[in-house]
Amino acid sequence: MKNNSILIVALLAPFILFCQRPFAPIGAQWGGIVQCSPTFWPCPPDYPYYYNFEVTEDTVVQGKYCTLINERDWGWDGGGYERFIVHQDGHQIYRYDREAEDFKLVLDFSKNAGESWQIEVPDYWAGTDTFTITVTEKDGDYRNVSIDGDWQLFSDLPLYEGFGGLAHNKRLLVGDELFITVDPIIWDELTCYIDPVEGLLYGSASGCVMTNTSNPELEEVEFNLYPNPASSHIKLDCNHTLSTPAVWRLSDALGQTIINQSLLPGSKSNSFSVEELPNGIYFWEVQSDERIIGAGKVMVMKQ
Repeated sequence: MKNNSILIVALLAPFILFCQRPFAPIGAQWGGIVQCSPTFWPCPPDYPYYYNFEVTEDTVVQGKYCTLINERDWGWDGGGYERFIVHQDGHQIYRYDREAEDFKLVLDFSKNAGESWQIEVPDYWAGTDTFTITVTEKDGDYRNVSIDGDWQLFSDLPLYEGFGGLAHNKRLLVGDELFITVDPIIWDELTCYIDPVEGLLYGSASGCVMTNTSNPELEEVEFNLYPNPASSHIKLDCNHTLSTPAVWRLSDALGQTIINQSLLPGSKSNSFSVEELPNGIYFWEVQSDERIIGAGKVMVMKQ
C-alpha cells in the first residue's frame, strides 16, 4: 500500500528541527489513557482510565537509557512481575532480559525487503521460543511483515515506522491475541512499552501523555504543524502540555468545519488524518476556554 498524498503546511510559528534525544530521560513522569474498545460497547463505568510511571536512575541499564514501567500502572494484579525495561537504539527496540543480563531484540526497522530478525518469546506461550519476522515488502517507512514460529502465524502484516495516528503508523504488539498492530512508533519521543513476561512487547491503545502537567499561560502556548510525507497524516505539536481541554478544528475555504477533534489532556503532540479531503487550502485553529490559542493553514495536494 502506498499513499501518494503530499501535504504542504503553512506555519505561523518557526519550524523546529527535531534532534535525537534519550528514549526515556531521567526524571520524566509519563502516563497514558486506556479507552474502551467499541467492540465492548457500552463501556464499563471505569473507562477510560489513566496510568502513569516515573523514569528514575534505575532506567539507565548498562549505560543505556531505558523505559521502566511499574506493573501496577498497567493493571497487572498479582502477576508478580518486576518492572519492565525496554530500550530504543536507533531503529531497533530491545527488551532487557534480567536473567541473561542482556538486551534482546524485539523490533528492527532497519531491515529491508527479504531480510528478517528473530525475537525470543516464552515457550509455554506459543509452543516455540523463537519467532522469525521477515520483511516481505518495504516502501519508505511502511512495510509488510510475516511472522513464523513452528508454523506461519501471520503474513503481510502491516507495520509502519513514523509519527502520528493510529491508522497508518503502527507497531508490533505481542499479547494474548498473538500479534496485532497498534499505536504509533514515535522516534525521538517516549511511547508506551511494557515487557510483562520478559519477551512480550505491549502497549496502550492510545499512546502516551505526560502526567506531570502544568497550566502555562495561554499567551505562552505555540503550535507547530508538520506534514508526514509518508502518510496522509499531519502532526500538531505544542510547546507546552495543557491540562485544560482544547479542541482542534479544520475548516475549508467556505468556513465549514471539516474536522473537530479534542486534544488529549497532557499531550504535546496530536495527529490527524486528511486522507479523505479533496485538494485545496484549509484553515486550522486550536481553541481552549473559548479562546483561539493557535491557528494556521494547510494545503492538501494529492498526486
